[in-house]
Amino acid sequence: MDKFSKYNYSGHVYFVTTKAFHNRLLKKCCEGLIDDVVYYRRVLGCKVFGYVILPDHLHLLIGWDVEEQKGLIVSEIIQFIKSHSAKEIAYYLKTGRRKPSQSNDYQWVDKENVHTPVTNRIWQPSFYDFNVYLSEKFEQKLNYIHCNLVRVGLAISPKDYQYFSARNYLVGDHSVFTIDRIEL
Repeated sequence: MDKFSKYNYSGHVYFVTTKAFHNRLLKKCCEGLIDDVVYYRRVLGCKVFGYVILPDHLHLLIGWDVEEQKGLIVSEIIQFIKSHSAKEIAYYLKTGRRKPSQSNDYQWVDKENVHTPVTNRIWQPSFYDFNVYLSEKFEQKLNYIHCNLVRVGLAISPKDYQYFSARNYLVGDHSVFTIDRIEL
């Protein structure tokens, strides 16, 4: 089967979905996954306009300025997030504790286990992305992210779940992390 080409368009946003391998539960690993998204957003210079971590998959609305971040592609962003978070999740599954984060002020523990090899697959090898080229599509995808939890029965209201951007948009809660805003 032929692979589809990935295109980067200046000013476009990408709706990305990536699933855990064999629907592995990510619920206990949300904080580490959020740390990875925040870290790579800063390091790669991309923006996160919306997100949700569900028990077995992750949705992101991401974008970047192609002029400022020449050569950056959506596949690279997702590869970095999935690669590092797989090690974080493997460490958590092995030890029951979070691995030291990338922050400079974090006190390292378990130094001998810092480079945890991933012996079991955490993420499915591919991901789905959709080029959001219209403001109507952006609103549609953001609403999908925010209503998905209610639709699948994980929350009564979008405000009831901690790890997604509805809390930023609906109640102004930026305690998990501050999302980037986009002018429509």
